[in-house]
Amino acid sequence: MTALIFLDPQLHTPMYFLRSQLSLMDLMYISSTVPKVVYNFLSGQKSISFLGCGVQSFFFLTMAGSEGLILAYDCFVAICHPLHYPICMSKRTGVKMIIGTWILGSINSLAHTVYALHLPYCRSRVINHFYCDIPAMLPLPCVDTWVYEYMVSLCSPAEDKNLAVFYTILTPMLNPIIYSLRNKEVLGGHRKSLWDVLSQEEVSMTVPASLHHFFSCKLQSSAD
Repeated sequence: MTALIFLDPQLHTPMYFLRSQLSLMDLMYISSTVPKVVYNFLSGQKSISFLGCGVQSFFFLTMAGSEGLILAYDCFVAICHPLHYPICMSKRTGVKMIIGTWILGSINSLAHTVYALHLPYCRSRVINHFYCDIPAMLPLPCVDTWVYEYMVSLCSPAEDKNLAVFYTILTPMLNPIIYSLRNKEVLGGHRKSLWDVLSQEEVSMTVPASLHHFFSCKLQSSAD
């Protein structure tokens, strides 16, 4: 999705620029958890280092927060001001919004990650989850964290592992497909790019005219 929007000049608009960023965030969102889950499944290990847990949590929360901010503003403008969408979502505004959401998402993620990792873990460090989710880590410290737990529950309330599979793996995988299948311009750009690739392959497989003339002359001289 991101490569298609980058390659097709017809899709160089603010709306598709945001779609490409959302697809990129979905890819990074999955990459923060799935590789480690697959490795643990294949190797039989079920552990992660304390530093690795912090890195995973930081990138996971950054992608989740940044994507949520982009979707919130984009949906607000599209629904509440549909006729002013091209003006409100100009290229300059889109770039500022992308940079702003990345910065805000990183700051929010860093604050949560640093706070969670600096808590005194005096109990078992075994979490009932398949990745380092902060709500799953909060029952482990030996200090009272009810205020922080209440704040976290307002924006990450689901702790069920089965439900987490959908919003951490399946949903990010399906989002780029939904963006493309429900949009005629994206489908048209995809067909055009595929046709260009096939046309180039046909040209490369075709014998050049000069080479064909050379072989014809050689065959004719041999017959003579």
